[in-house]
Amino acid sequence: MSYPHILVVEDEAIIAMDIERSLMQIGYTVSVAHSGPEAIACAETTRPDLALMDIMLADGPDGIETAEYLRARFGVPSIYLTANGDDEIIERAKRTQPAGYLLKPFRERELHTTIQMAITRISLEREMRQRDQWRAVVLHSMRDPVITVAKDRTVLFMNQAAEEMVGCAPDAAAGQDCAKLLPVPQSKRAELARRLTQAVEEGVVVEMADLELERAGDAGGLFVGDSISPMLDEQGSVVGAVVVYRALAGPPGVSAIQAAGAIEQPAKIGFAARLDPMGQQDPLTGLPARAQAEQALELAIRRRRRTFAAMVTVDRFEALRSRFGNTVADEVLLFMSLHLAQDLAAGDRLFRWSGPSFLILLDRMDALEEVRGEIARLTSMKLERLFHLKTRAAVVAVSGTSTLVQVFLSESVDDVIAQFDRAICV
Repeated sequence: MSYPHILVVEDEAIIAMDIERSLMQIGYTVSVAHSGPEAIACAETTRPDLALMDIMLADGPDGIETAEYLRARFGVPSIYLTANGDDEIIERAKRTQPAGYLLKPFRERELHTTIQMAITRISLEREMRQRDQWRAVVLHSMRDPVITVAKDRTVLFMNQAAEEMVGCAPDAAAGQDCAKLLPVPQSKRAELARRLTQAVEEGVVVEMADLELERAGDAGGLFVGDSISPMLDEQGSVVGAVVVYRALAGPPGVSAIQAAGAIEQPAKIGFAARLDPMGQQDPLTGLPARAQAEQALELAIRRRRRTFAAMVTVDRFEALRSRFGNTVADEVLLFMSLHLAQDLAAGDRLFRWSGPSFLILLDRMDALEEVRGEIARLTSMKLERLFHLKTRAAVVAVSGTSTLVQVFLSESVDDVIAQFDRAICV
């Protein structure tokens, strides 16, 4: 079992030594400080997991001020130690979101139990924050506008696509009535409000394809209404709704990845370039297509550069297509390509190979194990994509399998191509 590092902040030396001894006997690593400034300096160097903080420190800032600073600067939560049950002090302490309280005098078992409960709660809260952050990243990467609203129809969250559609920043939109915020014609606002209310009161998915937009920020008519789905808490109670619009095809030749800034957009795309008769650009993702990948491989072999190539293939792609349809399958490919494009290091190159497969060329690393670690990092991330279907919402896990080839050891580009095509067929 791995024990956390505890910072004990106690101005009475004998009590501090006694707490330190008790914690070290259990297995914790411990640092001791006798004042607020000393605690801050100690946290700067040791970065503890938790502080045991005496509220009534004699010199300088008291324990509450010190705990507030430790949490704000280092993210270190505190358990307060106090012999004073004064209501005013407790109220001050509560505002700093402590991990717990211990009233002096306390027993060793009570100390250990309080710390363990605090560490468990801190760990769960951290996991929830990370999960919420990841969900926000996923939602912001979607090209479909998504807005979440409370039961009273006020806006809680908008992803980036929704910001563009509405033409309003999230801070300005928060708390506004969604029925008044969405740019539907004035004659249909009452109907939109009715359907939002129906979704949260009856707990049903409501279609809104007929509620067209009057305008959509700078995007014109690129979005069409999809559905309003009830949002449930862990007990299954409706707490709000998710409003989803569908992004129609954007300007020809400009992909969702290009729009997100993951790859450079051409200054102007003409009609002939949009047809792309040589297959130089993948029409779905906007990435360089297989023809360009083969040219890059051939050049690397001819120059004998120490180039590695990795084929990343979306797992269970045909099963996803069969279950959810072609539109969702395309969204999965866009989602994976966006993840790869945004997470690649400078100098690496990404291509759409064929089907659910992408090719990555890396020539900035010499060691095979280093390259394997980089590709493993790209493919081991837990990716989830939220889809709002006609009758329900579904979260689809998206993962990839990789095949690595040392291009510089190959005799010809045909050998490399054959290896990758075999890997796709397996």
